Formats: sequence, structure tokens, C-alpha cells
Amino acid sequence: MVEKRFIYDKKACIKLSDEQKNYIRKVEEKISTGEYKFEKKKCHICSSEDFTRLSEKDRYGLEMSVVICKNCGLIQTNPRMDELSYNKFYKNEYRSIYESGDDAIEKEFQKEINRGNEIFKYITENSNIDLHDKFVVEIGTGAGGILKKFQDEGNRILGVDFGQEYIEFGIKNNLNLKVGSIEIIEQEEEKPDVVILSHVVEHFLEPIEMLTKIKKLLKREGIVYVEVPGIKNLENSYQQDFLKYLQNAHVFHFTLNTLENCCKRAGLVLVKGNEVINSLFKSGEKENDFTSEYYDTLRYLEKIEKIRKNPMDSTKIKKGILSRAVNILEKTKTKDTVKKIYRISKD
Repeated sequence: MVEKRFIYDKKACIKLSDEQKNYIRKVEEKISTGEYKFEKKKCHICSSEDFTRLSEKDRYGLEMSVVICKNCGLIQTNPRMDELSYNKFYKNEYRSIYESGDDAIEKEFQKEINRGNEIFKYITENSNIDLHDKFVVEIGTGAGGILKKFQDEGNRILGVDFGQEYIEFGIKNNLNLKVGSIEIIEQEEEKPDVVILSHVVEHFLEPIEMLTKIKKLLKREGIVYVEVPGIKNLENSYQQDFLKYLQNAHVFHFTLNTLENCCKRAGLVLVKGNEVINSLFKSGEKENDFTSEYYDTLRYLEKIEKIRKNPMDSTKIKKGILSRAVNILEKTKTKDTVKKIYRISKD
């Protein structure tokens, strides 16, 4: 493992509310009684069974076996809860652990709106699609805030999610949302021009299978936007702490390379991407080859751990100041204004 602090001891590495602690205890009890069952899997990309253990727990202190495949470098939770257990967890505890508070849905909706503006801009700048009068769908839409920008720009939208309360909130805000998943989109007569997967692929138990289905839905010139928390972006996120990055609802933990390896097997070709991760894929031929970055990823995690342990590191200090400044701008809703001023000054 990376460090002794990754050993399972039920200790969280982030501050928790009483509500979160209560629901975490419920999950632990269901794990101990066997109501939540775990299953061991082969590597999702290369079918190897040779792994290196990275952690035994997540940021909440919940038991979570995180390993990296020695063959292809994909980081994954393994063993993991089986499908029935995950379904129960998402229904009963997930939202209360991850998004506590009476105004959690409203706050999440506002975050989604901001993210939707960024996604719209990313797709516009990195593809040939004119995002007007198109059919845009989102799987794992939450309250649908991401789709609002696309609807405002004259596109037809459809969002699907299993969260009943979130879907109802989005419907009240005049968004076309439905409870469910990809089967809802498969019933549509029109094929989507754009499929948005924002922070959802890491939750898929079988991402290659799901991405294959999504590819079949696309129009010939359609694109898939995939956004997941990138492991190789840790110097800019999660307070430069791999343990704070880990959360039990995430089954897979991607770099851009391992995400591309996964998508290639579903017949999706990378158009543009970065390590944040924001990425665009288009339809192509299925490929079974992969590029391994096992050693490179381990070296990166070791570097991040050294940075975390050295509070006087100048790079860390600069990143910390920048991160706090961005948080202040977001809270005061002046981030977009500052961006505009910066662009003007550069012209």
C-alpha cells in the first residue's frame, strides 16, 4: 500500500456531520451482517488477476479494497459490492453520505448548472458539432442542471437518473427528466447527437458493456462527453490527497489512458481529453489492445504522497492558494466575471 494510513481502521480522513456518521454506521452494519455482499473480479480491461493493493478504505473510513492492475494499470475497487448490494446502497445511504443537509438538492443543482456551462463550452471548442437544435441526453443526470444550458441554447434534452427526488426537482425547473437509466433512452425514436456522462462512468459496474450500448444509441456523427475525477489531476484537487479522492461509490478510478483503454473496447475513439478528466469520444472500431501505465501511475501516487507530507513544498502552497481563491470566486458567484476580465486583458 501507499502508506500505513490507508489500512482499514474505520477512521475517516475528512470532517463528517452527525447525519453522515449515522449512515456510515448503517453501511458498516450491513457489511458486517452480510446484507451487503462483495465479489472478486478480474481486471475489467485485460482480465488479469494480478493486482497491487493501494488502499483498504475510503475517505469516509468505509472498508474499500482499491487495487491497480499490474498488467494494464487500471485502478479499481476489487473485491467490490455486487450489483444488488450497490443498488440497495444507492437507494438507502448514498445521497445521505455524499450530500448531507436540508438544501443538498438545491446546492447540487446550482453546481450542475455551472458544470453544464463548462461542458457546453468544452464540446463547442473541441468538436465540429453546432450545439443548436440537437438531441442531447444525459445518463446519471441528478437534478438535470447540466442540461439546462443545452436547453437554453435551443436543444432537445432528456436526462435519466435513479434519484426520484432529484428528478422531481429538475422537472419542477422545466427540464425533461425521467427516472431510470439507458433503457429509457433506448425507447426514444430519435438517436442522440450528444450523450453526456458526467461523473457517472466511475460508478458503472460494467463500463465497457454500458459504453457499448451507448455507442449503439449515437447518431453516426454523434459524440460522447465523459467526465470523471482524474487520478493524475490530484495535484489540483482533493487537497492533493489520494485517500480523500477515494470514495466507496466509485468502482473504477481512471487516468485518461485507462479511460481510453476502456472506451476503445466499446468502439469509442478519443477525440480530445485531459487528465482532469474532460474528454470527447466518437464512434469507431473496437480495439482490444491497451497501453499500460502501471509503473507511471505508481510513481505519480508516490509523488503526490510526498507532496502531501511536505507542507512547505512551494508547489503545494501555490496550488492551495489557487484552490481557495477559486472556491471564494465560486461562492461569491464572481468566477465567470473574473474569467471575462482576464480574457479582455489578454486581448
